[in-house]
Amino acid sequence: EGRYSNTKLHAQNADGTPAASHAGHDVAMATRKHGAITRPLGNTLVLNPALTLSLEQADRLVLAVQSAIRDVFP
Repeated sequence: EGRYSNTKLHAQNADGTPAASHAGHDVAMATRKHGAITRPLGNTLVLNPALTLSLEQADRLVLAVQSAIRDVFP
């Protein structure tokens, strides 16, 4: 048993066209710069936190993902 969460990235380029299919990979790699490890599945970002994840750790994980998305899609 465990828990997971995922986030589907509906990213667009500046001209409104869909972003490349590697957006999930780009965001997953960017989360590492912010201290979190996530897994891409196409344009879906998968989070597999430990069952013992504290509320503080969950907050840090969410902030890392938010920051990574902003890095990839400014």
